[in-house]
Amino acid sequence: MRNKRSSEWNKNFNFNVSQEKVIYRYVCREKIEYFRKRDLVYKFDTYMEWKNYVRNKYMAYNEKSLMEFSRYLNYQLRRQPDINGVFALCLAPLYTWVINFYFEIQTANISKIVFVIIIIPWVLLLCWMLKETINMSTGDKMNRAFYEDYKEIIDELILEKLSTTTTENDLFESQKSTKEIEFSHSHEM
Repeated sequence: MRNKRSSEWNKNFNFNVSQEKVIYRYVCREKIEYFRKRDLVYKFDTYMEWKNYVRNKYMAYNEKSLMEFSRYLNYQLRRQPDINGVFALCLAPLYTWVINFYFEIQTANISKIVFVIIIIPWVLLLCWMLKETINMSTGDKMNRAFYEDYKEIIDELILEKLSTTTTENDLFESQKSTKEIEFSHSHEM
């Protein structure tokens, strides 16, 4: 179901999430995985270049379509998991257990060689867990920033289109009232 929904957004709004995220990561100077580099269709050096790309891409859409797209981006933003909270809940007890295990081994009467053989894998495991926590946290922040920035640009477009529509309606009303006044003056004479 998810792939079907994603393909609908891709088809209706030309929004390929994986491709857009890779482009965004490039703009942010983040590391791009080797297998994702094929999705790097455009390379922008500045945020403004990327912003103009997004604006130009969606300029032709009307306000209602852009509002729907903005709601989709908002939904995606809400769906982003809070990796920091999840890892804090899971890793805190694990870190505690590893440290307790370290002190239990240290207090036991074992030779230093056995101690080193036992403790090295635990230290490596602890370092690996810390690295993974940092990587997941960074990825979470990058996804969140992507959807926030994309939504901000779409919302700016919506406001521009609404203000343009309002200005056009005001102009039309003003022209209409001017013609009515001219028409009424011409009939009075």
